[in-house]
Amino acid sequence: MRKINIATGVALALVAPVIGAAPALAEESRTYEGTVTEIIDGDSIRVSGIGGAVRLIGVSATEPGGCYYAEARDFAADQLLGKGVTLQTDTVNDQTDHRLFAYVYVDGELFNLKTVRQGYARERSYGPDYELRSQIRDAQRQAKAEDIGRWHDC
Repeated sequence: MRKINIATGVALALVAPVIGAAPALAEESRTYEGTVTEIIDGDSIRVSGIGGAVRLIGVSATEPGGCYYAEARDFAADQLLGKGVTLQTDTVNDQTDHRLFAYVYVDGELFNLKTVRQGYARERSYGPDYELRSQIRDAQRQAKAEDIGRWHDC
């Protein structure tokens, strides 16, 4: 078990509620549940009970105006909007500024993996490797090999 000095612990306790997420030095993953209230884009959502945006770990969808942006956003809306989800953080530093980086499960299925596998997004790492990186990279390889979604159209 990792020890954190009292000053660091107090600082984390004060900062975490402000940004609406788990402490940056998480030693284990954390789980949250809520309902998806907004689709920001193909890789970011808002979930009830979570302050700030939720960013999908390992996923990068096209930005507004880019090729396949609308399709990725529509797919996320179809799969997630109004649905109950389980969010799971990674044990690596998965939190930045006002966003919670998380794996998003809907009906027991990992949406992060599904959106990459269906060609709506690509794999992307933000900082250190994340736990499911090899699985998401495999999903991207499959989508590219099958020439589906963004790999066919962009």
